[in-house]
Amino acid sequence: MGKRTLTRHVIRRTKRALGRSVLFILKNTIPHMYAAYCSLVWYTSKVVDNTKDIEEFFRKENKPVKFVGVMWHQDVFLVTHAFHRFPSYTIASQSNAGEVITRMLQKYNFHVFRGGTSKGKKRRVRILDEIIEHLATVDKFGIGITVDGSSGPIYQMKTGALVVGMKLNVPVFSVRIWCKRKFLLPTWDRTMIPLPFNNIKIFLQGPYFPPSEENSAEFDAFHQRVQEGLLQATYDGFQHYEKQVSAKHLAGFPENWQPKNSKYSLT
Repeated sequence: MGKRTLTRHVIRRTKRALGRSVLFILKNTIPHMYAAYCSLVWYTSKVVDNTKDIEEFFRKENKPVKFVGVMWHQDVFLVTHAFHRFPSYTIASQSNAGEVITRMLQKYNFHVFRGGTSKGKKRRVRILDEIIEHLATVDKFGIGITVDGSSGPIYQMKTGALVVGMKLNVPVFSVRIWCKRKFLLPTWDRTMIPLPFNNIKIFLQGPYFPPSEENSAEFDAFHQRVQEGLLQATYDGFQHYEKQVSAKHLAGFPENWQPKNSKYSLT
């Protein structure tokens, strides 16, 4: 082995070792910091948690709680609290960042599937099959899926979550978490970081009942209804907390989209 080759080999091994060390530190520190901050935000804020309406819906139907909750990637920071009433499930990527996120979610007793629902047909089918197979065996669940993740475009719904609802024959609810005081990260999804001593509200639209077949005009119409519901819930959040809903807020919405007269409750 030449001197130059040996040097490159040592550098690669050193980088891998440092990467593993950094990942170990992140996995064992960030989840605790996240949990502490979320608790500070949640318990110092006035919270209107409309997910109780989901429980009420299933109580009236005399059925066990089984549903798919669709949300934007922008809302991921408080997903742990949006689904705290239910046996909760979600998806995280197989990347190192996904490993850290998985640890964060597991602190809140989430069951986390590792994979993706948007990139690559084979990977999409594999993770969806795993989710469907597992959830078909449990008595109660609420699975939260970010439908424009993991890389956007913002406010454009992919169909993986709807396939899960269809295959399991369970309703879908559109879920939006928004607040008065927040910081928006300069990322593709404009991730919302809530501040302590806040006003927080969870907006819902639904339930939406899936058709029996994915490749059908009914499924396309179902996709359109659920996306419209999530866009409406998003608009409701803006309208509730912002002084004025501007074009900046609606950047990424479908062209010529118009809100309906919603009052932040189940349709």
